[in-house]
Amino acid sequence: MNMNTSTNHRRSAGLGRRRLLAAAAGSAASAVLMPAFGNTAAFPSKPIELLVPFPTGSGSDIGARYYAAQLTSLAGQPVVVRNVPGGNGFIAVSALGRAAPDGHTILIGANSLFVINAVQFKQLPYDPVRDFSFIGLLNKAPCVLAVNGASPFRDLKSFVERARSAPGQLSSATGAASYQLFAAYFYQLAGIKLNNINYKGASEVAAAVAANTVDCGVLDPGSFIALAEAQRLRVLAVASDKRLPKFADAPTFAEAGFPAFMVSNWAAAAVPSSTPAAVASRLGEWFQQIAASQEASDFFARTGNQTARMTPDQLRKMQTDELATWRSIARDIGMQQE
Repeated sequence: MNMNTSTNHRRSAGLGRRRLLAAAAGSAASAVLMPAFGNTAAFPSKPIELLVPFPTGSGSDIGARYYAAQLTSLAGQPVVVRNVPGGNGFIAVSALGRAAPDGHTILIGANSLFVINAVQFKQLPYDPVRDFSFIGLLNKAPCVLAVNGASPFRDLKSFVERARSAPGQLSSATGAASYQLFAAYFYQLAGIKLNNINYKGASEVAAAVAANTVDCGVLDPGSFIALAEAQRLRVLAVASDKRLPKFADAPTFAEAGFPAFMVSNWAAAAVPSSTPAAVASRLGEWFQQIAASQEASDFFARTGNQTARMTPDQLRKMQTDELATWRSIARDIGMQQE
């Protein structure tokens, strides 16, 4: 599937990304690698800021706000969330690079930033492996395909049959580079071609599907719980090994005939790799403590997400494994790098 098939909106967004990449290349990556400094014994000595590269209402934003509340108690300092959407995460990376690498500024990135950007783009203004130190996994969420609540498509089979009979006539919406690739992978598996429209985040995708602006959305479940409960969105399938309790009537893609499509989005916390090890370790302990709590498990389950305790080394291995996997899938589906 050609990932460049899109509307004028996507073409203009692509131009913006290229301009941003050129502008940020000289500052973002180099700033991320600034020498470490600061008194680790006094950490934290001021409020901590969580940078989220997506708008409010996205899965990453929901997770960041939960962790911010819990970290405030553990750190003894206010922990605030700042949304820095757009530019495929480049703007947020640049903001991190301008901050002192002392642990008081944390990037809450999804696998779109840590994995998929390296697959989608020929050049990046940062190195997703070298420039960051992971400190914790916030949550994981399976990809879902949703349609308008009044859509004539009652199941995945009818949707795929219609798409096959009318190539390029149905539209889909995605809100991050990861979901663009997830969508392209599924459409290749299903043998269908859709007109993809890229939005700034999952909450915008959910709104577009609810407004019937697009025929379907490929997104995370946490971004549209309220819309689904109001029957303004209908989930056709979830890309996990079992059904989600929040959408018990929606089958897995395997149940719907596509066992190969099992993909998840995840959000992780990271600091610049030049951050003092003692500071990164302290932050990691706090994230591990939160992830291990039953309260966190219950909270994320209510939003169709899952928690998991992962050490920084385990997170790094997951990242590098996914880089290899998605690069292979991108070659198989003929995705052209931008």
